[in-house]
Amino acid sequence: MLFGNVFANVSTMSWRGDFDRLLILPHRPIKLLLSSGFDLGSIGILLTGLCLTAGAGIELKLTVNALDVLLVLAGIFCGLLLFMAFLIFYCTLLIMVTKNNRVEEIINALFSFSGYPMEIFPRVMSVVLSTVLPFMVIAYFPSQVLLGRAAVSAVPGMLVCILLFGLSLWVWNLKLKQYTSVGG
Repeated sequence: MLFGNVFANVSTMSWRGDFDRLLILPHRPIKLLLSSGFDLGSIGILLTGLCLTAGAGIELKLTVNALDVLLVLAGIFCGLLLFMAFLIFYCTLLIMVTKNNRVEEIINALFSFSGYPMEIFPRVMSVVLSTVLPFMVIAYFPSQVLLGRAAVSAVPGMLVCILLFGLSLWVWNLKLKQYTSVGG
């Protein structure tokens, strides 16, 4: 819901040469690009997910305390930061080159790892998906918190999400200074 249309909007903007218009506005271009992805039409998916989570919690007779809620929200927040970092890297790539040839599909494929439990992956892959490229922070760790199996191993992954977001902003600002125009 928050960033669903960013890929399409940025691609279209880059292809048409409309990105230059963002640079003359008084707001930071990255804020405008990320906010252009808001899609109210996806609220049904969000509400369905919340209802399914609540229904599963009731069915499993889960007890949730304030700390659990905070940990789940921290995981969701870090997952959003991770997704924004990848979107910012994507936007950076598009201001450097006009043809993106499947970069969006690669990013979506990477994020599909977040839909699986960590236990199905080999040990090395589990470590990578929870620390180096912490896709497990998005859904796996919040679900483990709700199930009462909170893992301290999520903390390094959350820190990496924050670091990747900071790195993406730094790279964006660096490349934006070097931007000349479409395809420049």
